[in-house]
Amino acid sequence: MQVLIGLLVGIPVFLFLLPLIPGLVGLLANKPNRYRPHKTLRGGGAHAAVGTTEAGPPGTTELTYPKSEFGFFTYIQPGRVKRKERGQRFITLIMRFDGYMFEGERTDNDLIPRQHEYWKVVRTKNGFDDSGPVPFPDWRRDSWWLYAPISILWWMWKWWVYKITGAVFVAWPFERIPAYRMKRFKQITKEDGSSDYVPIEDWSDHYRVADFQYPAKIARADTKDKIPVTVLVNEVARVVNPYMTAYYTDEDWPLRLYASIADAITTYTRSRPLDDVQSAKNANQARELANEISLIGDENSFDKKRPEERGPVCDFGLVIRRSQIIDISPVTLQDGDIAKQLADLAVAKVEKEADKERAEGKAAYIEKSGEALRQYPEAAIIPSIEGMVRAAEALNKGGGIGIFGGGIEPGQAALLRQLRQLQQPGGTP
Repeated sequence: MQVLIGLLVGIPVFLFLLPLIPGLVGLLANKPNRYRPHKTLRGGGAHAAVGTTEAGPPGTTELTYPKSEFGFFTYIQPGRVKRKERGQRFITLIMRFDGYMFEGERTDNDLIPRQHEYWKVVRTKNGFDDSGPVPFPDWRRDSWWLYAPISILWWMWKWWVYKITGAVFVAWPFERIPAYRMKRFKQITKEDGSSDYVPIEDWSDHYRVADFQYPAKIARADTKDKIPVTVLVNEVARVVNPYMTAYYTDEDWPLRLYASIADAITTYTRSRPLDDVQSAKNANQARELANEISLIGDENSFDKKRPEERGPVCDFGLVIRRSQIIDISPVTLQDGDIAKQLADLAVAKVEKEADKERAEGKAAYIEKSGEALRQYPEAAIIPSIEGMVRAAEALNKGGGIGIFGGGIEPGQAALLRQLRQLQQPGGTP
């Protein structure tokens, strides 16, 4: 009997003292990338650890180390949500996001946890509390009063651990925080100062319900001219229903987001020539591509019932808050035919502009000459004399002389004297 009493008293005392032991809770916390080797790729550590690739879209590489789901505790940062599972069965979501709550935790609706609408993240309304990482036991259950004292004591201990260490208790191995592959791009700075994106891949165990950035590189998007371009974009997105993100995407929401971005970009570029894709006449035209990408996750379309009225990323719980175009440039050409197409296009544009300038210059000269003759008719002799002088120069080079016209008038006689002087050695024109 004394042993039983000692256990009933000693175990709770130990549990309440446990978070006071420095570092102990951290050692027992989950770390999805626990087994990642501490190595870096070539390039002076510019890329992530093993599992990073230098080329190709997300999903083209395999992680070189297994995930870890061990952990009696888990840390959750602001603006994030984690899910708990028991075996393969969903248990709950835990969120840390000040000013927000899950839709179903409001008492003014009939939503239940197995409905995806229950887990939509909404602003906390007056009279309700935020959905914290350690929620108070649900007293609305019919039989809750039978075990209320134990339930409240257990909640007090979890709240105490969270208050002291910031960690949330997980009943491992019965419960776990699942980890999934996280494929994304990382921005790097090259030696020449320019930016580029390289795909990286590791393990993650959370979903960001606050704004996050998702850089993406579409390595080859064809234009109407059949000249491909590389497009660098940065998407500002947010998970608004983590239940849908976790279970409506086969745990591969980053690849679906990337595919939706690539589809929006190629749909835009294929219907426009290279010149329209690379340049813009005004600010509105410059924002066209960014606006087209944002439509894949339009926040206003998230709650629409008809699938065709929703953006494709809304189908798995995401919205696009803002799209930013970082760079659009022609693909680095390796194919000779494509290079010739691009060169011919550039030459054609230059020749077009040159012909236009020449035509405008000739037209202006003729117009000015005509205007001068209309104002001074007596000046019509000038072009005639100019032509004669040029003819005389040609005759002089050939050693002969020509007589222009029938009768000799005083003006023509003076011209003839000038022509004869050209024939004399040392004569001047």
